[in-house]
Amino acid sequence: MLLAALAAGIALLIGGASKRSRGAAPAHTVAAVAPPRHARRPARSAAPAQAPAVAAGSLPQTHAFPSATSAPFMARMAALWAGVVSGASAPALPAFFPRQAYVQLKAIPSAGSDWSGQLVAEYALDIAAAHALLGAAAAGAQLVAVNVPTSYAHWVEPGVCYNGIGYWEVPNARVVYRQGGACARSASPR
Repeated sequence: MLLAALAAGIALLIGGASKRSRGAAPAHTVAAVAPPRHARRPARSAAPAQAPAVAAGSLPQTHAFPSATSAPFMARMAALWAGVVSGASAPALPAFFPRQAYVQLKAIPSAGSDWSGQLVAEYALDIAAAHALLGAAAAGAQLVAVNVPTSYAHWVEPGVCYNGIGYWEVPNARVVYRQGGACARSASPR
């Protein structure tokens, strides 16, 4: 369930795309997750100015293979985990399929209504189910890494599953987390 949503998010990997072309996916990527902000050392100097972020889904789809190690990807996975730990879908929405990208991708009537009326509701159920799997000690669970087996990456052609444009899909992604001193891996949805 949750992993299907994670796989969907990883399938698109909106943002942070590399220059690889279609069919040239790397063998395997493990995205390590940065420690929580409170565990990091404070910066010694002011951060350099950054360009404004581009809204997810606002750019046209390309064949570029996206990165599963970029800072934006890791931030999305941290947001996903925050939702799982809390049991609330709102903190995890940055990791979910962006509405604008879904509307761009799907060749169905009222794709925006489908996104808000069905997909987000099902995502909330997945987040709640993953939270329940963590049990009473969910608040202490820590995300360690996200394994993205890019060797499984494949391009989904337009016309498949009511899609108007193609996209990258990477099945079998897994989250690795630490709970109660032990590491655990999520089960794969496929």
